[in-house]
Amino acid sequence: MEAEIASNHWNPEQAQRSLAVRPVFLTDEGKEFDRRGFYDKAMERYREALAGDPKFARAMKELARSEWHTGDASAAANTAAGLLRISPEEPEVWSLLAAALAASDRRSAPDRYLVLDEELKGRVSPRTRTIVQAEQGGLDLLAGRPAALRRYDELLRSRLSAPTEAGVRARVAWWMYRANKPKESLQESDASRQRDPDNEQVLIERGWVLSEIGRQADALEAIEKVDLDDDGNALKAVVFWRLEKQDTASQFFRTAVGKNAMWMESRWVANSFNPLTAQVLAELRAAELARRKKESLRAVHAAGAPRSK
Repeated sequence: MEAEIASNHWNPEQAQRSLAVRPVFLTDEGKEFDRRGFYDKAMERYREALAGDPKFARAMKELARSEWHTGDASAAANTAAGLLRISPEEPEVWSLLAAALAASDRRSAPDRYLVLDEELKGRVSPRTRTIVQAEQGGLDLLAGRPAALRRYDELLRSRLSAPTEAGVRARVAWWMYRANKPKESLQESDASRQRDPDNEQVLIERGWVLSEIGRQADALEAIEKVDLDDDGNALKAVVFWRLEKQDTASQFFRTAVGKNAMWMESRWVANSFNPLTAQVLAELRAAELARRKKESLRAVHAAGAPRSK
């Protein structure tokens, strides 16, 4: 936050501090609310920040993420598109826009994405443009358009650097999973790992695919050396649930939710995963809700119990 204040030449000691710096503090508050699952409060903070600075890109980005976490794909897509028109050099937001459009309507998503791409491509660097093209190819693939792989092959032949090619292959690998092409997805994730073997996100996404096709031991091996964040713990929860080790699964799921409450959001889960995995995550969510209810009842009974003299 201090770096952001300095980069915008804000002086916290000046009298106008509350007006100039307030959007930063509001956005930081919003992020913490989002992490804990208080999305209404998070979005309220972001909108208040934007009321003070309508072009504050970080608040717009976090607002789009919160909308996405609640499962409101249409709102997330609109906010992401608005941000990109202000600040098009945002690869993560281009990826969020693609995911949100696909969740809203996978058939029309490629065309809607292409409209914004055509509008802004003159303002986007070649590196970001490559990610945009990868997302476009993924949307075409998900919509069943035959030209998708041809365009992807053309992109790979355009002399990409190793890190850039690794990122492109990783994104397309995930889209192949979403398009129910697990074999092709694993091939692309292998190719991505060859070019960037230290990318932990690729390993986690590979683990999701392996688990869904029944290779639970391989899924665990894929993330054996990964520093687990919320998504890694959620993946382990799904793997152990499928292995019928419910207690272990529930512990990992509880850890994932503690790190990021979005795993309890059924609409976000349905928008982000294929039905087989979404169903397992729904069962884990139900088990967690049942555990919380049981603990709450136990606490009520303990509070109402007569105290021993």
